[in-house]
Amino acid sequence: MTVEVTADTHGRHRDLKIKGADIFIHCGDISRYGEVEAFMDFNKWLEELPHTIKLYTAGNHDRRRASLIQKMVSNGIFLNGSGFEWEGKTFWGSPQTPSVWDRKEDFCYIRADEEDGRRIWSKMPKNLDVLITHGPPYGILDFVPKHLDNAGDLFLLDRILEAKPKTHVFGHIHEDGGKMIKQRYGIRFINCSALDGDYSMVNQPRVITI
Repeated sequence: MTVEVTADTHGRHRDLKIKGADIFIHCGDISRYGEVEAFMDFNKWLEELPHTIKLYTAGNHDRRRASLIQKMVSNGIFLNGSGFEWEGKTFWGSPQTPSVWDRKEDFCYIRADEEDGRRIWSKMPKNLDVLITHGPPYGILDFVPKHLDNAGDLFLLDRILEAKPKTHVFGHIHEDGGKMIKQRYGIRFINCSALDGDYSMVNQPRVITI
């Protein structure tokens, strides 16, 4: 089975060069600042894609409530702490990313404390074929040069080491976009960010076999 993956298109989804696969996955940041027009056009674009199944989650820039995003983007399956199974392959996705913000309206943030982080990721099933999140786990394709720091989620990493998905796809950290680690902890990790740190389109979708 083939899967085509991308993330962080920020309204520029029509600039992607789609190759085609059985399943299409977008790992969040569909919009730049939560613009309704971006979601509506993304929904039309999804309908045009040749893939049999279209899965997506949201990102920290998608500043709309989950229920509204799901209504606007009806041509795909929204993974919001939820899973999907097709032809024996299992998928599970979440938009949650760690943040110092505590804004209730930004559903895609979690508070940066251990209790909340572990509660959210404890829902992740074990032995998934593909884990789909917006953000990376701590220390894996998550380096932000201007901060000289890793920006990934430590609690996500802890759960991944327990749950052992076969492949983990994500975005969020543009600077590590387009990179893949074929094998670490027995897991394949892919940062699918399409845009770089200056919001230029530098990475096209990647097709993988699962």
